[in-house]
Formats: sequence, C-alpha cells, structure tokens
Amino acid sequence: MDSKRPRKESLTMSEGGGGNDGGRISTGYPLPLKIVSDILSRLPIKSVVRFEAVSKPFAALIKSPDFVSAHLRRHSPTGSSFLIRRLADPTVCGFHFSLIDGRTAAVGDIPIPFMDSLSRFPKIVGSCCGLVCLDVSMLHASAFLLWNIATRKVGSVPRSRIFVERPPFWMVAVGFGSNCDNSDIKLVRIVYFKRRMEELPLVRAEVFSWGLGRWSLIDADATQAALQSCSITEGQKAVAANGALHWVGVEIEKPSMNKYIVSLDLGTEEFSRVPTPDYGSELPTCVQVMGFKGMLGLAAYPAQSFKPSPYKFIDLWTLDDGIRWTKITSLRPGIIGIGIPVGILNDSELIMKREEGHYVHISSFDGNARVKWNIPVFSVPEFACEVYGFVDSVYPVAPFEEVDAAEG
Repeated sequence: MDSKRPRKESLTMSEGGGGNDGGRISTGYPLPLKIVSDILSRLPIKSVVRFEAVSKPFAALIKSPDFVSAHLRRHSPTGSSFLIRRLADPTVCGFHFSLIDGRTAAVGDIPIPFMDSLSRFPKIVGSCCGLVCLDVSMLHASAFLLWNIATRKVGSVPRSRIFVERPPFWMVAVGFGSNCDNSDIKLVRIVYFKRRMEELPLVRAEVFSWGLGRWSLIDADATQAALQSCSITEGQKAVAANGALHWVGVEIEKPSMNKYIVSLDLGTEEFSRVPTPDYGSELPTCVQVMGFKGMLGLAAYPAQSFKPSPYKFIDLWTLDDGIRWTKITSLRPGIIGIGIPVGILNDSELIMKREEGHYVHISSFDGNARVKWNIPVFSVPEFACEVYGFVDSVYPVAPFEEVDAAEG
C-alpha cells in the first residue's frame, strides 16, 4: 500500500446499536465521517447525547469543535429559549430556575443536581452557546461554574487573579459571552477599588478564556482610561451581542445625568464606550441593552413601566455604525402586554416582563409590536426575576475538570 495515499475517515454504522471493534463501530455499511457528522448535527440534543455513549469514535466526533459548532448553527436560530432565575420568598432560600421554550412557550422548572455542594443559590452571570455561567461565590463575584444543562455536565473555573491583595473592593461587574465566530467563550470580571474620597476609583479587569483555560489581565492603563470615570453598577447583567459584552455605565461625578454603553470586544479585549441616545423631551430613567438584527440595540423606558400606566412608553434604538443611534420604533399605551424589556428572541422578537392580575407574564412582540405569545410564568408577588437567553447545545465544559452533574 502506498504510504502517501490519504486515509479515508469513516465510521461503520451498526443496525443493532453496534459493538466497538478496533475503534470502529462494527457491522453494517461504512459512511464517511463527514456524512455521519452531518446526520448527527441535525438531531436534537437528547438524541446526540445518546449517540455519545455508543462508542469512543462517536464520543470523539460529538466533542470535536467542528461538530459542536455545526450543531449549534443548525439549532440556535430555531431553538432559542429563556432561562429564568426567580426569588419567590426572601425569608427562605426561595430561589428557582425555570426554562421557557421559545418555540412552544412551555414553562418548566430546572433542578440543580449539584446544589448540595454550594454554599448558596447561584447567580447567573450569562448564557452562551448552551453553557450557563454561574457565580457561586459569597462575595465579590470570585468563584464560578460552567453548566451545560442539556448534557448535564458542570465544570469549575480556576480562581480569578484579581483578589484580596488589592485595595478594598468597591464594586465588581461580570459578563459572559463569545467572540464573533463562537470560537472562544470568555468570562469577564471588572473590579473597582476604593480610593480617597476626592479620587476616581482604581479599575482593573481580567478575562477567562474557555479555549485557553486560564485568566489573563486586560491592559491596566487602557482599563483605567476607559472606566475610571464611568462605573458599572454591581449586579448588572451584561449583554452579549456582536462578539462583545455590553453594560450600562453611569458617569461617577454625575450619576443621574449621563449614561453610557460600555463595551468590551471579546476578540481584541479592548474597551469602548458610547453615550446613550438623545431622548429629547421624554427623558427615561432606565435603559436595557440588547442585540437586534446584527446591531447593538437599546430599549429606553420610565422607571415605573413594570405596571400599566398612562405615561408608559418604550423606545427602541439601534447603533447603526458604532456611533449614531437611530430610533426604530416606540411602543405606547394600548399595546397589550407592554412591560419591562428583558431581551431579544431569534434576533427579532422583543421579550417583555410585566405584571398582570395575580401573575408575572413573559410576552413576545414582533417588529410591528404585535404579541406573538404571552405566558403567565409565576404568581405575584415575586421578589426577583431575571431572564436570560438560552439554547441547547453539546458545547463541552472542557477544558475544565468535567463531572456528571447527576452525580454531584
């Protein structure tokens, strides 16, 4: 045999579930690896997970970066859902995770199999490519887990580099997202340190790369220059859009006057900030950042928009060229289901959270402000409710140490 002849990769499919014979799935007919990968990438996540247990070749294929990306591309446009973290009773540990299916609008609770090993109920930092990042620390957002709900795997993130050896903490902001081609997922931690009253805070930032498996510090001078006069409120949810993370920042010396969108490009790891739009005579007090049709979007609304009010409005804006804001629509009283914007589904549907009667509802609006679905998710009162986009995937929690979540 000519040693220079390329070897054709293939898996042999077995009609009966197959045994493993020399690294191949025996009996039946051979199929090129590319065709097997294409077939599996079209299957729902539960079926793919079953194939992973068939043999080592199948497991290696399903865990490969090319397959993970192909499966995600096929299923994320139609399989987007919403993960909800809610607090029903502040006097006890009344937290719950729930999932809303974006296709069927069905709602279900999600148990946390590893809850017994945690010191408190986790916070959600973000959800990206099927991985949910959880903050499990007691203080300062300093301990994290990655959890794939679909594959039931969980991995711990190494300890962050910015910790107690620095001056006293003031605030910590975090975010979780991927670069433009989803080739790497990153966890970002921004730390503000106290200084003397008359001085602006010291600011440092670090990034954990899923691909590299380690933390790295963002250039200290660049971080200080971009963020020292603009604070990101602790506990604020970062929004991942267009390969960057985005937060709403306020000017430290005039916090009630000037707001900015603070962004971190996850490819270049460079900060930038853009002033929020000129709202004209109607000056809203709340803004929500979101991705919309490939652009950075923003919803502006009054502070009391959670409950119906004759003064309620929601203006939707997009940042067309990274500099100029354009108002694309304005939702006014009379539109059924209007409430607080919490995100975008499938890059085009606006998701609202609102209170109606005895229930908190999650509603979906199309681009013409028509209600697509409206779901009573849970009863009032709810003391906290956070909504995150979510999609099933086979994205591994590696390169971290991986365990079966069912086994704790």
